[in-house]
Amino acid sequence: MEKQEAAHRTHVLVVPYPAQGHINPMLQFSKRLASKGLKVTLLTTVSITESMQAQATSVKVEPISDKSDQINKSDSIEDYLKRFQIMMSSCLPEFIVKQNTSGHPLSCLVYDSAMPWALDIAKRLGLAGASFFTQSCTVGAIYCNVLQGILTIPVERPSVSIAGLPPLETCDLPSFIYDMGSYPFLLHLVLDQFSNFEKADWIFFNTFDSLEEEVVDSMSKVCPLLTIGPTIPSFYLDNRVENDKAYGLNLFPLEPSASTNWLCTKPIGSVVYVSFGSNANLGEEQMEELAWGLKESNCYFLWVVRASEEAKLPKTFVDETSEKGLVVNWSPQSEVLASDAVGCFLTHCGWNSTLESLSLGVPMVVMPQAGDQTTNAKYVEDVWKVGIRVKVEKNGIWRREEIESCIREVMEGERGIEMKKNARKWKELAKEAVTSEIHILVIPYPVQGHINPMLQFSKCLASKGMEVTLVTTTTISKTVQAQTCPVKIEAISDGFDEGQKIESMDAYVERFKVAASQNLAELIEKQNRSNHPPKVLVYDSGLPWALDIAQRLGLHGAAFFTQSCAVFAIYYHLHQGALKIPIEEDTISIPSMPLLAINDMPSYIYDTSSYPSRLGHVLKRFSNFHKAKWLLFNTFNKLEEEVVNWMASQWPVRTIGPTIPSMFTGKQLEDDDKDYGLDLFKPNVDANCMEWLDTKETSSVVYVSFGSLATLGEEQMEELAWGLKMSNYYFLWVVRESEIKKVPISMVDHKTILEKGLVVTWCPQLCVLAHKAVGCFLTHCGWNSTLEGLSLGVPMVAMPQWTDQITNAKFVEDVWRVGVRVKVDEKGVVKKEEIDLCIREVMEGERGNEIKRNAAMWKVLAQEAIHEGGSSDKNIEEFVENLVCA
Repeated sequence: MEKQEAAHRTHVLVVPYPAQGHINPMLQFSKRLASKGLKVTLLTTVSITESMQAQATSVKVEPISDKSDQINKSDSIEDYLKRFQIMMSSCLPEFIVKQNTSGHPLSCLVYDSAMPWALDIAKRLGLAGASFFTQSCTVGAIYCNVLQGILTIPVERPSVSIAGLPPLETCDLPSFIYDMGSYPFLLHLVLDQFSNFEKADWIFFNTFDSLEEEVVDSMSKVCPLLTIGPTIPSFYLDNRVENDKAYGLNLFPLEPSASTNWLCTKPIGSVVYVSFGSNANLGEEQMEELAWGLKESNCYFLWVVRASEEAKLPKTFVDETSEKGLVVNWSPQSEVLASDAVGCFLTHCGWNSTLESLSLGVPMVVMPQAGDQTTNAKYVEDVWKVGIRVKVEKNGIWRREEIESCIREVMEGERGIEMKKNARKWKELAKEAVTSEIHILVIPYPVQGHINPMLQFSKCLASKGMEVTLVTTTTISKTVQAQTCPVKIEAISDGFDEGQKIESMDAYVERFKVAASQNLAELIEKQNRSNHPPKVLVYDSGLPWALDIAQRLGLHGAAFFTQSCAVFAIYYHLHQGALKIPIEEDTISIPSMPLLAINDMPSYIYDTSSYPSRLGHVLKRFSNFHKAKWLLFNTFNKLEEEVVNWMASQWPVRTIGPTIPSMFTGKQLEDDDKDYGLDLFKPNVDANCMEWLDTKETSSVVYVSFGSLATLGEEQMEELAWGLKMSNYYFLWVVRESEIKKVPISMVDHKTILEKGLVVTWCPQLCVLAHKAVGCFLTHCGWNSTLEGLSLGVPMVAMPQWTDQITNAKFVEDVWRVGVRVKVDEKGVVKKEEIDLCIREVMEGERGNEIKRNAAMWKVLAQEAIHEGGSSDKNIEEFVENLVCA
């Protein structure tokens, strides 16, 4: 447990090669990791951070010196890279050691594949290593075959055959291979990516499975390859990463309004967008041919010409084409490609640009320049069939007539129709690739007190980027009040779909097990055949048979306990025989628990004759709980510290509570997370309880509710009613419709009561408890209500009815000291005088002042537990991380 307390979110360090085409995809991947709850730091050079335009991002960017001030600007790229490796080989270990001693130790280094030496540093310092390839799998396979000697260079045959790839001509290979003399050092650099890649824990490629299916399958057999693309801003794919419309870093000054405003004035599909990325340089002759080719196409065009390249434009070009074209120094490329006005992308076929175009469904005219661009162009034209490759003359020039012809073919030709259709297909497949989230099934026992906390936990998981489906009965799904919720609800039959009468709770439990076992298995099998098969089943601990189904069908199992750890410990000791019934001792001692009297135990234990089968059902949850991968408890560490520590030393226990809507804890999941999302009781919109509370002074109202199941006898209802009257405090009393007839008629008509109290059949409990007018919560001490009272800092009068409520009441009074527990008479009835006395004790007594201070303290501790870095937050992050990495 101490180790768990000291743990932080998994911290990932990402180190790209310091060029925009490498930084952007790795930064985008970093944002995806951060959206899953990981802590991510991106390390780049001081010179890069000083020159780039920074946007708000969930990733921390740390500068590290590459000693660029010591590098002569006339140095070659080869000289720079050699110096860069020497400097980084010193600075990177220093940074890792510093982080490891800062309280946020690193777990993994994701390094650019162009920096294989970074893996050696990671391994030496105890980090996992992941190589990130910013090129396609196809290009990776070609280089790997060269390094292994399977493909020998210089290539002397007209075509090349490589496993998982279509036949390639020499001119389809990366230029570093077929034109070795021009790039001797760069060839060595790209081959060196594979020098130690077999030592990496993961190999990430910025692509997606269906885009390069055969080569991905082939490479996956020989290395731990994972496709993680396309890494373009989430806004254009699944919108799962907040405020993610741009990469977040840009080395060139942006003036987005110039290009986007111009595009807004153009018809759909009428514009050719032209860009050659951040590095490619065209010669003056080529710039002239391209310029006049655009003009002759007679299409609108938006041409990005970097400031360093502007002088190469023909002098009269901008003026001659002012009605048709716009030339800008830089543009927000993803936003431009997403514009309805853009019908074609004339591109150098850099991998980032190619992926953006595929992901946004834009056909291409390709003019590859160097590196992997020639291979990408081959795939654009012949494999993905989303574009056309401009034919080049022997002197390496693309002529204006050829450029014009290709543009017209894409924009208006017969072949262009097929390209547009294919482009739309790849756009959908790219979106599917990033929306295939980890899928979690959650099945609560079908009563509101179990559904609500598990639904709230589900919403928390959904906020971490998980796809969550909550499974409940057909009957429940028909009667609940559904709110907008990020969790999908799936219904299964419990055998009572037609409203058959339930003879007894025991009969229902048995029939539910038979019907739900079959229907849950069928649902999982159906989901397993879908595009998003579930990875884990979070099941109510009261349904232990669900774990057997999950494991049989290949899912992990996580048991969710809707009661306290203290109650779990009591039942566990009973199941193990360490606690025997009937209990004959006056006090019971259980490890890490306070001494308990018999009447502090759950009622199933000290009153076995009233609940002969219920105790058996409760103990069945221990029949296989040790097989579950996680045991999740709706509590928080400091609330039950000793017993949590003891349990965590035995089993994979994780506290994940309090699971109440985030509006009341200060950690907002979504704009409207102010209720659980499901309610089995029709809200009484005419009650106006909140308006009534608004008229009352601070801490002047006693709120009374006994939950969704507890039923009081008529005598007890009468004693409670007159006890409330005797206290002379304002009260808001929730009495379910099925119970309203038990309220004394004389009380309802009593003028004093009408002036002092309000009786409603339903109210939004959390909103009520959070209201400043409420000074006391008279409660049955159900675990959900107890947690809500603690989390909102409301003192309690505890009036437990049965099961775990008695133990919760003991802790409310004697351990957490946030309330008083009413005393019952020999018949088990709480008299009006006792109720009056306890209310006054909490609302105005000296003891009440201490209770209020303690309540305020627990409110703070509950919020700390679920805020970032709190014990429950860490446990949820760990749960998600384990699923992501599994």
